[in-house]
Amino acid sequence: MTESENKKSFVEKELTALLKKIDPDIERAEYEPCEWKVARGGSNISYITNEYVHVLYGPTGGQITINVTADSLAAITTDVIKKII
Repeated sequence: MTESENKKSFVEKELTALLKKIDPDIERAEYEPCEWKVARGGSNISYITNEYVHVLYGPTGGQITINVTADSLAAITTDVIKKII
């Protein structure tokens, strides 16, 4: 399992379960990695990666998107909890 797949699985299962205990209106959390190619002049190309967790609320249909720049699962959890409480 790749790091991205591991984060996706963690967010969809464990983090979602935790968030539902904190706020019963939360339906689920989803992990989304986004990568862009950026030309740096000539043939130099860099890649920029941003990672997001989307927290979806069932009753209202609302959503919060959180930019998580952390490498560890604990840091992702901290970033998300800081935004929802």
